[in-house]
Amino acid sequence: MNRALLCFAALFICSWTLTRAGAQSLSELDVPQKVIFDTDIGDDLDDAFALALALSSSKLQVIGVTTAWGDTNLRARLAARLLAQTGNSEIPVAAGPKTESNSPFTQRRWAEGWPQPKEGWPDAIGFTLDEIRRNPGQITLISVSPFSNVGALIDRDPDTFRKLKKVIIMGGSIRRGYGDLGYLPDHGPDPEYNILLDIPSARKLFASGVPLYVMPLDSTQLKLQEVLRNTLFSQGTPVTDALALLYAQWTASTQNPTPTLFDAMAVAAAIEPGLCPTQQMHIEIDSKGYTRETPGTPNAQVCLNSSPEKFFDFYIHTVMHPGRRPLGTPNGTANTALPGIEPGGAEPSRTYANHIPQQNSSYVDETGAAHIERVVPVPTTVTPEAQKLIGSNFANPSSSQIGNPEAISPERALANERAFADATEERLAKQALAMFPADVRREVIAGVPVREITPKTGLSSNPKRILINLHGGGFVADWGSLTETIPIACLTHTRVISVLYRLSPEHPFPAAVNDATAVYLELLKTYKPGSIGVYGTSAGAILTAETATNLRRLGLPLPGALGIFSGTGDLSRRGDTYSIFSVTGLAGALESKTNAPFYQYVENTDPHDPVLSPFFADLGGFPPTLFLSSTRDMLLSDTAILHRAFLKAGVQAQLVVFEGLQHGFWNDPTLPESREADRVIANFFVTYLMGRDVKTERN
Repeated sequence: MNRALLCFAALFICSWTLTRAGAQSLSELDVPQKVIFDTDIGDDLDDAFALALALSSSKLQVIGVTTAWGDTNLRARLAARLLAQTGNSEIPVAAGPKTESNSPFTQRRWAEGWPQPKEGWPDAIGFTLDEIRRNPGQITLISVSPFSNVGALIDRDPDTFRKLKKVIIMGGSIRRGYGDLGYLPDHGPDPEYNILLDIPSARKLFASGVPLYVMPLDSTQLKLQEVLRNTLFSQGTPVTDALALLYAQWTASTQNPTPTLFDAMAVAAAIEPGLCPTQQMHIEIDSKGYTRETPGTPNAQVCLNSSPEKFFDFYIHTVMHPGRRPLGTPNGTANTALPGIEPGGAEPSRTYANHIPQQNSSYVDETGAAHIERVVPVPTTVTPEAQKLIGSNFANPSSSQIGNPEAISPERALANERAFADATEERLAKQALAMFPADVRREVIAGVPVREITPKTGLSSNPKRILINLHGGGFVADWGSLTETIPIACLTHTRVISVLYRLSPEHPFPAAVNDATAVYLELLKTYKPGSIGVYGTSAGAILTAETATNLRRLGLPLPGALGIFSGTGDLSRRGDTYSIFSVTGLAGALESKTNAPFYQYVENTDPHDPVLSPFFADLGGFPPTLFLSSTRDMLLSDTAILHRAFLKAGVQAQLVVFEGLQHGFWNDPTLPESREADRVIANFFVTYLMGRDVKTERN
């Protein structure tokens, strides 16, 4: 087509987790998606990179490649050569109708190195329709070319075309145009190449009724910078060698050193939809090729934003390790959990301090991404116990408690993780109870299982108050229902109810919010709302803000105080510190995440939903709120962002940031800093739970 990093490293959580694929049946996990790749390969370079990604993923089964627009026979020769040289010669290639094209065929010499079959290439239209008939409802058509083949398919047999599972396209320009990369003010949408060259066929596609997923210029202007190119081309695999040769021909023809991988996002979205989250829109195409967002019944799912960092992490890993599931995507799992740390995705290798040069350096590349290498000593500004913890984090955590993720099913990995979390909570609870004597028992409130923690030192009677804890654990396990509650119950002389809410992926949003709300409503029968405090760490911090927002939505009285400890209020994106720290701070795993935050919990909900992401809610009139974090907490930025949102709304909110320690450190009862954090929490609730009622309306 004529159109025209890797530094992001963050681990949200440690411990094994079940990924999005784990929420599906095992049969679905084992069966790759059948795809037909429709391409005008040979003009721009991104078609080849997109096809390479499709061939490298274990989640796709490419059952055919069809060529569209211009010299489709020469394009078929290029595609066939690429398939053969990467060990995929069994995949059929078919050529669509030829058209006129003014675009230079930049990779002509490579294409001409493959013979033209004597009998000619199969007809792409007939081939595609036959495959759909053999596999009704099973085939995804990925179209990254002008839509001449698509229009011909609809003209020849519209009923069969509608039996596609879905169509994913690179095409259109909704709010951003060419060159709108976010660094300067956007100039607005442009007529996009694939749409503009065949407007009638594009209109037929949008009117076809087939589930349509659109990757427009808004989310596909992904620049393959020099560092990433060198990393990829130095691998010496058949795929990367072929891409290096095609790149050399393309850059010699265009005099452009930096390709834009528009089309690769369409393939990436087929493999891992979280890389380019979509929203429903009604799109109309005008006579000039503009794709206009207009009122009407939605006819497409459109991705308006993507993260280049996450995309390239995903792309490079997948193409460098063809056939291996990228960790952090379905069937990928993370490493053994530390107390209070959330579960999540991981890479197969980890970076440790003794593996990197001991020097300081940094530079900012042309995209604005910072490439940083620092030697950071153990801080002398924390206690000796904390120094010991920080200094010991270099060790590679053992996974023996949970098992090898490549040897067990995702369901078993999740079950093992939950068992390990429960065992860890029990062990840490014994340590906490030795310092803070309390009675712990299981109860059921409003049909929801809970833990009830009552201090043996007695309860405060003035005022009568109660605390609700919402534990951490990434919404998939219980990391905190004991460690977050026992000290606080004793220090406040208050009964604490820890809600054992339903977990994802079995029960995505809003199940946990509904459980927390039900427990709160039941307690309102006994306690004044101003005498109830709600708090939690990490996932529980998120759930605390969500529950308060849900109560506001229902017109119910709000609790007297909130505690949001290392959390976020915006599940549509991640803050800056997520790119700097892992769950162990600066040590251990620096692992990339391709999935959206808490994607199993979010599932199909719009991440901008104000209950799911209270950052987007009306926070005015919320009760006094305490925020906690630490300077090596990956959620420090997210916590600070939500704290500022509360302040902006006029809420009495305070943020306490501890020195040097990692995410959720206060769940380790042996640290002096943990006991200090517990006292901060206890003093806050004792101060503000004085029986005052908080209005549901804005004050």
